[in-house]
Amino acid sequence: EYRLNLDMLTVVQSKKNYGAPQKKIIGIHPGRGGASRPWEPKRYRQLLALLESRQDYSVVLMGGGAKELALIDELRPLPTNAFNRVNVPISDLLTDVAACDVFVGIDSGPMHVASACQVPVVYLALNKRQKPAQWGPWRSPHLTLRDFSACDIACFPDRCPEDFCSQHVSAHQVLAGIEYFADGKALP
Repeated sequence: EYRLNLDMLTVVQSKKNYGAPQKKIIGIHPGRGGASRPWEPKRYRQLLALLESRQDYSVVLMGGGAKELALIDELRPLPTNAFNRVNVPISDLLTDVAACDVFVGIDSGPMHVASACQVPVVYLALNKRQKPAQWGPWRSPHLTLRDFSACDIACFPDRCPEDFCSQHVSAHQVLAGIEYFADGKALP
């Protein structure tokens, strides 16, 4: 069994910095790895608007690359309950991921870190070629969101002219997944 060995005192302090125990920590990594398709910035904006109304949540936006930095700039102004933790040292990223009560993301390194830390993951599998059993969260609580019912195109994610895959996963579905793990609410 694979587990990350993190300094739990640092993780607990990170949780406190984000408002725990009064608030649930929701980590969002807008980056992607490999052949994953991105979720559109407007979908992240919709999700952030929905999360802003939840005063019992703190949102931690995380990542480490230029693409994540550019996306965060597109999402400004950020909600009052959001923390911008993009482009921090890798040790801080690992601690931030481990501090989450729920993690939202596409196939990426931080998503796999969340899974290894047993943080529940709302996994956005946004192309048909991506096999969640192979590339998704492993041996951890997770919910895979995907819908390809409107697509009959052979899937080459980086070259596909359509965006059916990302359009059919809504911010409301992601919020329902977050609430399922963070609050124990039933899925619709």
